[in-house]
Amino acid sequence: MSPLLLPLLFLGFSTFCGQCATISISPGGTAFQDALDEVNPGDVIEIGHGDYWEDIKTTIDGTADMPITIRGAGGTDDRDNVVLRGDGTSSRVFEVKHDYYIIEDFTVNGDAEDDPDRGTGSDSIKELWRDILIYATGRRFPNHGVVTLV
Repeated sequence: MSPLLLPLLFLGFSTFCGQCATISISPGGTAFQDALDEVNPGDVIEIGHGDYWEDIKTTIDGTADMPITIRGAGGTDDRDNVVLRGDGTSSRVFEVKHDYYIIEDFTVNGDAEDDPDRGTGSDSIKELWRDILIYATGRRFPNHGVVTLV
């Protein structure tokens, strides 16, 4: 191997990895949808402990080499304490309409009964539950869409 080729390979890999970001969100901090609006291929959205009262939608595709990862910060053991509940503005709590996403280590729950901003009044089933919690569509090619759902 040429002595010049090795540094160029290293530079290429370090530039490739240097473009990826981790966006941390928490209740009362960066909104989940704001993080999805900012994310780029290869980025990770790390969700802190707590309840998230937002309906969210993906806005960009990942790639086969650089999927977008959305994960609970506490890992598998903490997934019940990181909960996307939605806010009732959509019939879907989490809409994935783009390719190459890895979704892991958090809970999606459409029960809006405990929403602090919902107000009082009617507690009909329609107001408390959504019809679809996660709605995922890709371009319908093999290995596109949601790559991993844990």
